[in-house]
Amino acid sequence: MGGGFIANPQGDFHFELTCDHENLANDLVTLLAKMSIPARSVSRRSTWIVYIKGAEPILDFLTLVGAHRSMLVMENVRVTKSVRNDVNRRLNAEMANQAKSIDAAMEQVKAIRLLVEKRGIDSLPPALQELALLRLSHPDVSLRELGELATPPLTKSAVYHRVRRIEAIAQEYWEKEAV
Repeated sequence: MGGGFIANPQGDFHFELTCDHENLANDLVTLLAKMSIPARSVSRRSTWIVYIKGAEPILDFLTLVGAHRSMLVMENVRVTKSVRNDVNRRLNAEMANQAKSIDAAMEQVKAIRLLVEKRGIDSLPPALQELALLRLSHPDVSLRELGELATPPLTKSAVYHRVRRIEAIAQEYWEKEAV
C-alpha cells in the first residue's frame, strides 16, 4: 500500500498502484490479467498508475496479496451498499407504482362523475354501477382492493375490465364535447 491507495469504498470502488516506469506498469497489468484481475495503466504527471475498478476485481487483488482484513472491511461495505441500493430501487419503484395508481384512480373518478352528470348512475349496467359507486367511495384504493370490496369479491382483472368499460363510455362523451 506504500505505492498506491484504495478509494473510500463508500463511494466508487477504485484502487491504484503507482509505478516509476511504463514497463513496470505494463508488466503489472499483464500479471494481474493472468490472475483474472482486469487492470489498466495510465500516465499521470511523471509516474505511471495501474488501476483497478469495481468491487470484485479489487477484492480479488486484496485476497491475492494477503490483505484479508482490508478485503473483509471492503466486502462488508460492498454488501451494505448493495442492500441499500436494492432497498432504494424497490422503494422508488413502489412509489412510482403508487403515483400511477393514484393518477389512474383520479381519472376513473373523473370519468364516473362525468357519466353520473350526463347520464345518471342508473344508466349503467348493475355491475358497472356497483364498481362506479365503490370507486367514488374509495378513490384511494388499488384495483385489487376495490375488487375485495365488491359483493361478491372480484379479481383485479375483472375490476380492470369494468373500469375500462366505464372509461370507454365516458370517452364517448369527451369526444362529443371536443367536436
